[in-house]
Amino acid sequence: MAAGVLAGCGDPAKTLVNRRLASGSPVATATRAAPVLHAADYLVAAGPATSGLVVDTSGAGENAPDSPEADAQLAACLGVPVAQLTSPATDRAESPVFRTADSTTVINSAAEIRPPAQVRSYAAILTRPQATRCFGRILAPVLAQAMTKGAGSGATTTVQSVQAAPALTGATAGIRMAFELTINAVRVPATVDVVFVVSGRVIATLFFGQVDGTPEPGREQAIVSQVAARLARQ
Repeated sequence: MAAGVLAGCGDPAKTLVNRRLASGSPVATATRAAPVLHAADYLVAAGPATSGLVVDTSGAGENAPDSPEADAQLAACLGVPVAQLTSPATDRAESPVFRTADSTTVINSAAEIRPPAQVRSYAAILTRPQATRCFGRILAPVLAQAMTKGAGSGATTTVQSVQAAPALTGATAGIRMAFELTINAVRVPATVDVVFVVSGRVIATLFFGQVDGTPEPGREQAIVSQVAARLARQ
């Protein structure tokens, strides 16, 4: 799960309840199979919320490899069995990157389809008091490494802070990580918000990156609302 979050779930199964006809005769209970969900349907998509951003499809759809070590570290920090984080998803997907022309703003997302019970468990984990610290401990070094690689030769990135992200309507939880990039002796601040939208059978993870500032709240809310609305229609 930790790796899936870096790439980077309502209960659509409905059971027909027992009911009786006017005559009082019982009607047999039947169960309708849960519809097939596709993770790609729960990603950030182009629209008003991504206005002004260009779409970069290079690497889209690639999933991060599983990392048993990261999963074990995250589980230990959270105080839960590692199996609670590592049950296989039935589907995974990653969106294209939405960015400004100069890449100072970068947004993308990942989604996984899982059984409802696992999703409820994951949502509960995300709201634990230690969740921000534990997820940040795993995510921040990986993001820092990616920033250093993207900045080019000689660049370095240090983690400055990890805290809860500002609350957004429709989000289950969020983590804000502040970094400092040093490029040719010039220090540049950067912020990444990782926002989780979790419901039913879908775990959606949204990434908002901003160089020399923090992600724009209005755009973040619009994108979270877009994804949350899709989850509500499972």
